[in-house]
Amino acid sequence: MKFKNLITESIIDTLKLSKEEKGSNKNLLAVLQNKYGEKYKIEEVIDSIPLNTDELKKCWDDFTLTLETALKHSAASTFKLAALEIENETHFTITVPALTAQKFVEQERMNVLEKVWEHFHNRAIQFSILVAASEKEDVPLHLSLNSKQKYERIAAMYPLVQELKTRLNLEIYY
Repeated sequence: MKFKNLITESIIDTLKLSKEEKGSNKNLLAVLQNKYGEKYKIEEVIDSIPLNTDELKKCWDDFTLTLETALKHSAASTFKLAALEIENETHFTITVPALTAQKFVEQERMNVLEKVWEHFHNRAIQFSILVAASEKEDVPLHLSLNSKQKYERIAAMYPLVQELKTRLNLEIYY
């Protein structure tokens, strides 16, 4: 007990408190705010909020509204389609339907993290982006064919093309 009082007295002496502050039962934060409040902004550390699905979804929707007000409609629609899954207390996964959607989320990565960090009071939170494997980019058939296959397709659709080729004795170089 005597040792504890000695430590308390030394802390009070090092802070050079006035006599009226020594007698009061203020916590250390209040004492520091009184002494150094004009020079420094002293804030109490806020406890972090655990990562949970409801709060994360609310934060995500708020960020989506921010994108809409900034007239970033393409990014906002991507954020609306994204699925969120919490991996652990400091990591979550964003699943997007296509590669282009992944680029939109990557572009806004730091802004999203700032919003999430501010909401949950935890700068250790990170996320990863996953492109859904079931989604396959639909490429039109005519873009995926080589020139010979394109000719054969056109000749099958329009028999007169084949007849014209034979009548004029044309050679086609693919």
